[in-house]
Amino acid sequence: MNNFYEAIKVCVVALVLMFFASNNCMPKTVRIFDIETAKEKIALGGYRYVNAVAFNPRGTRLAIPGGLDGKVKIFDTSNWKLLQTLSGHNKKIRALAFNRSGAIMACASDDKTIRIWDTKNWKCLKTLIGHDNLVLSLEFSHDGTKLVSGSKKNILKVWDTKKWSCVNTLSVSSEKFCSLDIQSLKFSPKEPNLLAIGLIRHYTYPRAAVRASSN
Repeated sequence: MNNFYEAIKVCVVALVLMFFASNNCMPKTVRIFDIETAKEKIALGGYRYVNAVAFNPRGTRLAIPGGLDGKVKIFDTSNWKLLQTLSGHNKKIRALAFNRSGAIMACASDDKTIRIWDTKNWKCLKTLIGHDNLVLSLEFSHDGTKLVSGSKKNILKVWDTKKWSCVNTLSVSSEKFCSLDIQSLKFSPKEPNLLAIGLIRHYTYPRAAVRASSN
């Protein structure tokens, strides 16, 4: 992939396959397609399941997490060779995001942390701690000065990317007997502080309420 326009034509289909016992029997769960020709370019295997994939802004690198070990594999998209395997998280990764320059990559995990990576040398710059639940989503602001993260149980955090400190914590209001998982995030390209939040509702009814409704 040599340019941006070719990058647009290429998409990644992540097939989530949950029931394989070892890497030896893993199918090729990440498949690279050219959506203009509708042909598969290559299939990458060895993953138990894939929750997220991310190209860097130039389209020269593809990041793929897979499995329970919390590792991320970085591929060179010119030849689809593995460049680097990133370790640090101890549970599966839910979200990946590159900043606009591509110099920084963030990954969020079920271990309730976010790791910040320098993409020049793939060194971990910082581990962000503060969420009390699984971190499900990530998004960099367009100017790169903020990173937002969303978790289970309604919590959104805003991080300053200079000091990598949390500057704001927001609780998304929920209904009675309902918790909200922040599944997706996207900044508006027109208004820099406008953020769209995609939610999944989970209803948990106390036993007393269930018994009352059945009478």
